[in-house]
Amino acid sequence: MENDPTDNYLSNISLTSYLQLMSNKFPDFYKALWFERPNSSQALKELENHISDFEGSKKKGRGDYYRRAQRDVFVRITGIKQILQLATQNQDIEHLSPTYKILDVLGGDGVLARVFKTLHWGNNLGQPILTSDSAADMIAQALKYNLPAIRQQAQFLFIRDNSFDAVIIAYGTHHIPKNNRLLACQEAFRVLRPGGNIVIHDFEENSPIARWFNEAVDKYSITGHKCCHFTSNEFHLYLQRSGFKNIRIFPMYDPFIIKDSNRQIAFQKLMDYVFNMYGLAKLQQNSDDKDLPEKVYRLIEKYIHYELNNIKEAMPHWKSSISFYQEKNQFVAELPRVALVGVGTK
Repeated sequence: MENDPTDNYLSNISLTSYLQLMSNKFPDFYKALWFERPNSSQALKELENHISDFEGSKKKGRGDYYRRAQRDVFVRITGIKQILQLATQNQDIEHLSPTYKILDVLGGDGVLARVFKTLHWGNNLGQPILTSDSAADMIAQALKYNLPAIRQQAQFLFIRDNSFDAVIIAYGTHHIPKNNRLLACQEAFRVLRPGGNIVIHDFEENSPIARWFNEAVDKYSITGHKCCHFTSNEFHLYLQRSGFKNIRIFPMYDPFIIKDSNRQIAFQKLMDYVFNMYGLAKLQQNSDDKDLPEKVYRLIEKYIHYELNNIKEAMPHWKSSISFYQEKNQFVAELPRVALVGVGTK
């Protein structure tokens, strides 16, 4: 007898139990869920058979490493704040409507939602972000953080039409297979209310971070990492074909930044973060590899360097390569990353 995909929707939690949880804890988001949508049964089967790199080690994924890195939500806060501001169309977030809703399509374990909460932007709003991901372990962790969350794939959302004010597709967009990328943007358009914004974020093809993924992360992570990244033209084409207007494509500075009163500790923390963020387990020869931070550092130096003179939008505070400097009474370790961002309005 064929297994029912609803029995194991989320790490041994049935779809029925999940819906009950959402109804009890997050009723406003529960109203937006649409598991009765035509073709949902097929989508649930595909989701059950989907193998994500970001499941835990028991499922041979690198999600355990990733979640370890994401405990510190401030490392990526520079880019995340910009993404949230773009999603809300640069409105005063403290004065958004209490009904304002943002769908974070590739939300992992809820990093963007946790940044929002940490910044106290939600004092008057509550939590406007619904974290979404295809990895069951990621969504299970987001729910443990007491965040509204849903397991689904970007190309088929279990979400009602016209139910969100903003959709974010970021930090993993290159994991969406090429034949599903237009579908993902069309799904974002469908679930947005008229006037709502999409923010799509990735690292441009042939950029330092794209090469880092396809060479360094592919070689040293336990899952490998061969993904096609995006060009500016592709972003524009997907958004235009999905029906979006007022399309803008531009580079965005999205660094890793760690601060500490001790320079060596700042260095160590950044190397640990990069190691875990990308799951570079194959760099580690044994459990007590004292040279591991240096190995990570040498790998970063090899791949991540920008010619900022070639980026007309570059600002004075952008760094061209990994940097260590003092700021007031703290030492700062900063790894530059320049993302490609597309914005459009329904």
